[in-house]
Amino acid sequence: MYHAILTTMKNSFNLIKKRVGKSSGGIMAAMAGGGQQDKPFFEVTVELNLNSEPNVVAKPSLDEVQDAINRTAVAILRSTKRLISWGQDRSADNTESFFDMLAAEKEVCKLVLLLTGSIEGAKKEVVDYLGSFEAHSYLWKNDMQREYSNFLKTEPSLEDFDDELSKYVKQEAAILEIPNEKNIGVLALDNAGIKTALSSFASMWKAQYAKNLLGIARKELETIVEYIKSTNLKFSINVEHLDDVRKLMTMLQEIREKESRIDWDFGPVEEKYELLQKYDVKQLSQDELFQVSELRTMWGKLKVLTNSVADQLGEKQAGFKNDLVNNVATFKTNVKGFRTDYEKNGPTQPNIKPYDAIDRLNKYDREFTELDRKYTMFNAGEVLFGMPQTQLDAMEKTGKEIKLLKQLYGLYQNVDNTVAEYNDILWIDVVSNIESMTTQVNEFQRQCKGMPRALKEWDAYEELRKKIEDLLESLPLLQYLSNKSMRSRHWNQVMEATGCTFKTVSYTHLRAHETPEHLVCRLLLEKKKKKKKCNKSPTNKWKLKNQETTE
Repeated sequence: MYHAILTTMKNSFNLIKKRVGKSSGGIMAAMAGGGQQDKPFFEVTVELNLNSEPNVVAKPSLDEVQDAINRTAVAILRSTKRLISWGQDRSADNTESFFDMLAAEKEVCKLVLLLTGSIEGAKKEVVDYLGSFEAHSYLWKNDMQREYSNFLKTEPSLEDFDDELSKYVKQEAAILEIPNEKNIGVLALDNAGIKTALSSFASMWKAQYAKNLLGIARKELETIVEYIKSTNLKFSINVEHLDDVRKLMTMLQEIREKESRIDWDFGPVEEKYELLQKYDVKQLSQDELFQVSELRTMWGKLKVLTNSVADQLGEKQAGFKNDLVNNVATFKTNVKGFRTDYEKNGPTQPNIKPYDAIDRLNKYDREFTELDRKYTMFNAGEVLFGMPQTQLDAMEKTGKEIKLLKQLYGLYQNVDNTVAEYNDILWIDVVSNIESMTTQVNEFQRQCKGMPRALKEWDAYEELRKKIEDLLESLPLLQYLSNKSMRSRHWNQVMEATGCTFKTVSYTHLRAHETPEHLVCRLLLEKKKKKKKCNKSPTNKWKLKNQETTE
C-alpha cells in the first residue's frame, strides 16, 4: 500500500515537473528532456501599468505563478494525511497516516524542491521580453504638450510635420506587428492589452500633430476663401464718384500683384490638406476638402470679374478725368478761403482765452479733416490718371499747425481737469494726497518741456508753462498749511498776507463733527461763498474746502 501511494505521488510530481519545467534553457528543461512542444500551462497577460516600475508587467506575476505551483505540490503531499495506515483502529483519535513517512522520503523532498524553482528557468527570458517594450517607452513617458511646444519653437516646415506624423504612423504599424501571443516555456503571454495601450498612445501623439496642422491649414483656407468672397463683393459697387474709381483701381492692382504669388498662397494650403488626407486624419470634413479643390476655380471666377470691371473703368475714364480737373480747381479756391479765414479767426489769434482757442481749434480741425480727405482723394485720382500731383502749401502748413495746437491744448485741458479734481479734495485729506499730486504735476511739467520748439513761441504755451509752475509752487505751501500745528494766529497772518478772509474751524471741532452730512454740506456752502473773494494767492486757486486748523 505504501509503495503504491509513493509511486503515485512521484508520478504526479514528475508530470507537473515535465509540464512546468520546460523553457528555452535551464536545469529543469534538461531534466524534463526533449520531445514534442506541449501547449503552455499558464496564461499571463502583458499590461502597461504607469504606477509601477517597470511599467510593462505580467499579470499574474511570475512570483504568483510559482506560488500556485508550490501550493499544488503542498496540496498533493497533504492529501496523504487522509490515508490511514492498515492495521489501525480508524475510530481512534491517534491514528497515523502515510503523510509523515512520505514527507520523510528524500526523493519526494527532492521533487518538491525542484518544483518550487520550476519557473526560474523561464524568468530571465520573460523579463527580457517585457523589457523589449521599453523601445516604445517614450510614448507614455514623454510629456506630449512639452514635446509639441518645443517642436513649434523650431518654426517647423510642412516637411517637419510630415516627418513627425510619419514617425507615429510607423510606430503604429510596428505595434500591430507584435504577435498577439508569445510562448515562453509553460507561459503563454497575451499581448492584446499592451498592444491596445501602445496603439492608443501612438494615436494620441499623431493626433496632437495632426490636430495642430489641421488648425493651421483651416485658418489659411478660411483666410483665402474670405478674401475671395469679400473681394467679389467689393467689385460689385456702382462707380459713381472718383473715390469709387480709386478704390476699384487699387483693388485691381492688388489682384494683379496677388496673381504673381498665387501658388505661394494656395500651394501650402493644398499641400497641408494633402498631407492630412495621407495620414487619414478623422477630423477632416468633406466641405473643407471641397473648398480646397475649388480654390483655383474660385480664383479664376474672380479674375473674370476683375477683367470685366477693368473694361468698364476704361470706358468711363475720360469723363472721370475731366471731373477731376474741375474738382481740383474748385478745391484750390476752397483751401485758399479756408486758410484766409483760419489766419483771421483761428485759434492762433492773440489775446483770446484758452477755452475760446480750444473751441476755435475744434471747429477748424473738423473743417480741415474734410478738406484733407478730399486732398488725399484728388491726389490719388491724379496718380490714377497719370497727372501731376497738386501740392498745396496751405494744406501742409495748416495740418502741421493744427497737430501742434491739439498737442498743446490737449495738455492744457488735462492740467485744468486735474486742478478741478484737486478742488474736490477735502482739506483734511491734503497731506495723504500731496505726494501723488506732486508726481502728477511734475509729469505735466515734463510733457510741457518736451513739446516741439515751434510751440514754445506761442502765447498759449507760455500760459500753460506758468500754470504748471504755479502748481508746483503751491503744493509745498498746501502741505505746510495742512499741518496740525497750525494755530489761529497763523491763519490770521495768512489772511493778512493774502488779503483774503475765511472762517477757520478748530481741528478738534472739525474732527469731532466732520462725519454728519449737514456739517459737511454747511462747510462746502461757506467755501463757495468765499470763492469770489479769495482769488489773489496761488493757494486760493485750489478752492480747498473745510479749512482745518487747531487752536
